[in-house]
Amino acid sequence: EVYADVYDLSVGLPLYADEVVTGEDADILQIIFLGFTSVAEQYPERFVDGYVDILNSVIGTTEFYLTDEGMTFVLQPGIVTYSEYGILTFDMPFENNEAYFAKIFYQ
Repeated sequence: EVYADVYDLSVGLPLYADEVVTGEDADILQIIFLGFTSVAEQYPERFVDGYVDILNSVIGTTEFYLTDEGMTFVLQPGIVTYSEYGILTFDMPFENNEAYFAKIFYQ
């Protein structure tokens, strides 16, 4: 399992996804949903039956962490995938998504 606590080191306080991603909450949740479902399309054998409904119900519990290249979204094992496949992640790169990361690029 992975639990990601992200901090803004310039002020020493926790950093939350809505402080990183620019957009309405519904738009951000849609991006996360589409990211995870694109992984499901690539690896359908890893996902439990009815994963779309489960994903819709837990999408708000998605965690994230930042890398030099972008933002990685994380769901714990066994939620929408079989546990043996570990955590479920997808990356949203900074490159070509600058509009979604305006809060950190244009402060």
